[in-house]
Amino acid sequence: MPRNLRGRVEVMCRIRSESIAQRLEEILDVYRHDDVKARELGSDGTYRRVPTGAGVRAQDWLMQRAIALAASPITATREA
Repeated sequence: MPRNLRGRVEVMCRIRSESIAQRLEEILDVYRHDDVKARELGSDGTYRRVPTGAGVRAQDWLMQRAIALAASPITATREA
């Protein structure tokens, strides 16, 4: 699959909410540990599979987490 590494735009913004920052850290941590469907881009431009260790599949984990959160009661909180 070709990647768009030249014509893409990346945006950064400050995360002021501690709960959102923690959620983002959780998501990034899952992706850092993905070793089932993950690939690494080599210096020659080819992708290689990451060796499977713990068997973490980020997409499945995140889907299960979303299902669990959707099933839980909604609590309204707002951070300043």
